[in-house]
Amino acid sequence: MDRKSVIVLVISFILLMIWYPLMNRLYPPQPIPQRTNSVPGAANPTAAGTNAPATASGASTSGVQAGALVKSDAPDELVVVENDNVRCTFTSHGGGLKLVELKNYPESVACRVKNGSPTEKVATLNTKALAPAFALIGSEALQGDGNFTLTRTNGGVRAEKTLPSGARLVKEFQLGTNYLLSVIVRLENPAAQPLELPAQELVIGTATPLVLSEVGGVEGPVGANARPAATPAGLSVPSGR
Repeated sequence: MDRKSVIVLVISFILLMIWYPLMNRLYPPQPIPQRTNSVPGAANPTAAGTNAPATASGASTSGVQAGALVKSDAPDELVVVENDNVRCTFTSHGGGLKLVELKNYPESVACRVKNGSPTEKVATLNTKALAPAFALIGSEALQGDGNFTLTRTNGGVRAEKTLPSGARLVKEFQLGTNYLLSVIVRLENPAAQPLELPAQELVIGTATPLVLSEVGGVEGPVGANARPAATPAGLSVPSGR
């Protein structure tokens, strides 16, 4: 190693040693200001019950938790409406869509003939779901006993029920073409006085697992009917209804 290389290495080492102290001297770090307006914890505890949220008048908050479907003791009445592409089964329990069967799509398709024969079952939606699609769930004030009256209409079904508050819950289902299902969910108040309703949830529906398999000791769905069956099964709810 020549003399010039040694000088360069020495100068580089010296610069590395003095770089950090030099930067701190030229650009000293700014001290973090102390917080003087911090709120002491639990200095002013709120008295119990003074700011409790108000409960909607006329709405029952006992019995059924929000998000749960009332189990009706009445026999389940089923109404089937179908066309060339789809078969829809409606239930009186919850007044919703219990099952959708896509006639033109098989439940499963084997990759090769030797892997299995084609099944005669068709692809379905909302199979074994906890609640039917388009069920309005919440407290007892929105469901009552959970049993709806189903009436067959021209190409559809009408589900209606009188709630404990006196309001009427009406659902109109109309099966159209190109896998389109039009749904109108309407709350009617026949009384002259306004009614205050609790929070509510509208169930839209779910896909159907293809098979059940044990993975890591937990049984759960593996795969789903996500082939073209999921695309034409779009459910359309008219806006503003």
